[in-house]
Amino acid sequence: MTKGIFISTENTADERVVRVIDLLKAAGHTVTTSPINPANGSDLRWKDWYEQGCQTAIESNNVFLAIVTPGYDCSTWMAIEFETAWKANQASGRPRLYVLGAERPLPAGFRQYEQAATLLPFDVNEAVAFLLERFKPGLEGSAEDEARELCTVGGLVDETSVCLAVYGEDLDPERVTELLGRPPTSSHRRGDRGPKSPLYKRGGWFLELRGAAPEGPEELVSKVLRQVPDDEAVWRKLGQLYEVQLRFAFHMTGSNRGFDFPADLVGKVAHLHASLVFDIYAYGEEERSS
Repeated sequence: MTKGIFISTENTADERVVRVIDLLKAAGHTVTTSPINPANGSDLRWKDWYEQGCQTAIESNNVFLAIVTPGYDCSTWMAIEFETAWKANQASGRPRLYVLGAERPLPAGFRQYEQAATLLPFDVNEAVAFLLERFKPGLEGSAEDEARELCTVGGLVDETSVCLAVYGEDLDPERVTELLGRPPTSSHRRGDRGPKSPLYKRGGWFLELRGAAPEGPEELVSKVLRQVPDDEAVWRKLGQLYEVQLRFAFHMTGSNRGFDFPADLVGKVAHLHASLVFDIYAYGEEERSS
């Protein structure tokens, strides 16, 4: 098995993509990419990419890095690659999933894949540094790498997603925006359909932020709260109209990871009159095989 990094991108010539590849290779990593966009040139891999090549290439690497460029989120090709990586990750824990360059949540069809991934810092140098801290060249996912990760005990959860979610069968995203005084990071109405999803049974309005240690849940919740009204009457009214949730997704390796919420922040969250929903993703061969 190739112990390397697969970069999923619809434009291998993009300046940021080239920079990431150069930095990873300079650090000693083996890098494989999506085929060249047909609009930019020919690539023999297209001959069987969807039949076999895509799955083989992705499953032969232990890190999947989706780099979002201007044409990424409207590309069925990118959705297929991300879905292939996501299915492999769900089945075996490999490849590890990362996203770089997403300034806003990807379209609904990518949502389950994106939620299972770690959102890297937007800055290319910071993103690559983040990866290099976690993966040694030639040892991504190897026994030595796993042993190093599984010996990590204590500390903050590695990555966190915090999403203020509002749901309702007849939800009008524009009405929620008017009540809260800011647009969502994503939204949909009942009956809308994502690129690769069934019809939504109810509407949704979402304000989502993601971060990685040392930025943790406390900082992300504080950032979300600063972007919405602190008037409890607004939240009572919203709660009478719709279902309000504050959703968390935690990604971590090692054991005994955690976080704290100070009392004043708990009080501010209580003003939302929201349900709290937690998704926890703990990685490690011992957990996956048990």
